[in-house]
Amino acid sequence: GLTIQYQGYSTDVTSVTTGGEIGGLLRFRSDALNPAINELGRTAIVVADSLNSQLGKGIDLNGDFGSSLFSSINSATAVANRSLASSNNSAGSGNLNVTVADSSKLTIYDYNVKFSSATAYSVTRSDGTSMGNFDLGTNPAPVIDGVTLGLNGKVATGDSFVVTPTRSGASAITNTLTDSNKLAFAAPLTGTATVGNSGTGTFTQPVLSSKLDIYSGTALSQLQSGIETSSPVKLVFGKTTDGAQSYSLFNAAGTSIGSG
Repeated sequence: GLTIQYQGYSTDVTSVTTGGEIGGLLRFRSDALNPAINELGRTAIVVADSLNSQLGKGIDLNGDFGSSLFSSINSATAVANRSLASSNNSAGSGNLNVTVADSSKLTIYDYNVKFSSATAYSVTRSDGTSMGNFDLGTNPAPVIDGVTLGLNGKVATGDSFVVTPTRSGASAITNTLTDSNKLAFAAPLTGTATVGNSGTGTFTQPVLSSKLDIYSGTALSQLQSGIETSSPVKLVFGKTTDGAQSYSLFNAAGTSIGSG
C-alpha cells in the first residue's frame, strides 16, 4: 500500500489515492499485475503438486517408490510467506501459517482475515465475497478455497492479515530431483495369471485404493513399506458350487488375509 510517515505515526492512504500517475499505478497493480502474478503462482503450485503426487504413486528404475520432482508446496518458508500482518496490529502480534490443503481449489484472489477475538476470525476475498466466520480452535481446520489457516504467535481483537496463497508460488517452487533413474513412471502394482490355470477368467490390473500423501513423511513411509512387504499377493479361487465360486487372498508369507 501507500503510506505517509509522520513523526511518531503513519497513515495508509492507498484507498484514497485514486487519481494521477500514482493512482494509475496502484490500479494497474491491483487490477492487472497482482492477478497475473497470482495466476502464475497458482499454475506453478498445481503443476508441482500434481507431478509430485503422481510420481509418489509410481515405481522408479531402482524398484523404489518415486521421489518428488519439485520442492514441497508446503515448505516452512512457503507456509510462512503467504500471510502479511497489518502494520496496525497489536504489539507482539504473530502471523498466519497458510497451508495448501487442496491445490485444485486454489483461486487467484487474495484474502483479508480479521480477528474478532484471540481465536475467532472472518475472511473476505479480494473480490468482495465473504467466505464466512471461523475459529482457530476448529479441528480439523476449515479449508477455505483450498487453504487452511493456523496461528504462528498471538493475535488480539482487531488484528488483521492479508493472505496471498499463490502470490509467491512460482518463485517458491524449485527442482529437487536430479537423478532421472528416480522418475517413477511404472505402476506400483501389477498382476499376472499363473501359468497352468485351467479357467478362462481374466482380471483388470490392480490399482491403489489409498491415496499416498507425499507430504506426510512418516505416514507415507509406513504405507509404502506396507505395500512393499506385503507383496506379492496371491489370489486363489476355489471350486464352483451352485454357480458361486469362493476365493482366498494370501500375502507374501502365505498367510490368508481375506476371502470371499
